[in-house]
Amino acid sequence: MEPFDPTRPNIARVWDYWLGGKENFAADRELAKKMLAVHPVSAQMARENRDFLGRAVSYVTTSGVRQFIDVGAGLCPATCAIPAASLPIPGWPNLSTWPSRRA
Repeated sequence: MEPFDPTRPNIARVWDYWLGGKENFAADRELAKKMLAVHPVSAQMARENRDFLGRAVSYVTTSGVRQFIDVGAGLCPATCAIPAASLPIPGWPNLSTWPSRRA
């Protein structure tokens, strides 16, 4: 595994930047802006994707699904599936090991 290098952009942190998160660095923001210059709707697509994920998780949770596997890039902004899936459900324990970002 390569050592962590904040000067090397990472697509997960680019998405974090587009979603308004704080888990990104100057190199990530620079790449995000370059990508928007080529494909201006990328940030909007990221936000719409995240909105859909929230709606999908809410729907399946209310349909009785109680376990989720979130296979991602290792970053979890406040809008990822784990916090959405671990919202309090009457009669069900909250088994999320992800730190809550809802303060």
